[in-house]
Order: sequence, then structure tokens, then C-alpha cells
Amino acid sequence: MKSAWVEFPYLTYPRTVYDTCGWFLARRRAMPTHRFHIGQIVFLTPSLDQNISGGAYIITKKLPERDGEPEYRVKSVNEPYERVVRESQVRLAGE
Repeated sequence: MKSAWVEFPYLTYPRTVYDTCGWFLARRRAMPTHRFHIGQIVFLTPSLDQNISGGAYIITKKLPERDGEPEYRVKSVNEPYERVVRESQVRLAGE
């Protein structure tokens, strides 16, 4: 198997391609998954301190996690702009 030299500030050692792929796959499995999908209708929990009006929103984009929680970009038909919300702030329509 091919090996490549990996250099760190205080350490240099050979590393195989398998080791690198194994680390990547282990890290990939640890990533949280989004509960909602693009195009789904969700209800947003109202919050006065963040100036968020509650109601139905459509998920327009999945965003990376922030502080260990997935985020979404959502759009309401009543507002001209989109909002970024955490997964804990929304619930599926009909729940």
C-alpha cells in the first residue's frame, strides 16, 4: 500500500492511505444529520427577544451545524426575507 509522509510541527511519520480514509469515514459518521428536508413546511416557534414571528415557513436550504446543532434557512410567505434558524426552533407541520 502507498504511504505518504505526514508532517506535523513536532512529529513526522509515514501514514498509509488506509489510515487517512479510515479517519475520514469515522469523522463523516460523527456528523449530525438534518431532520428536515428542503421544501418541507415547518412551524417556527415565536420569540420576542429575537424578533421572530411564529407561523409556517418553508425550508429553502440546509446549513452546516453551529454549536453542535444543524441550522436551516427558512422563508415565510408573509415576509420578504429569509431567516436562519436552529433545528430546535422548528417543528414539522402536523406534529
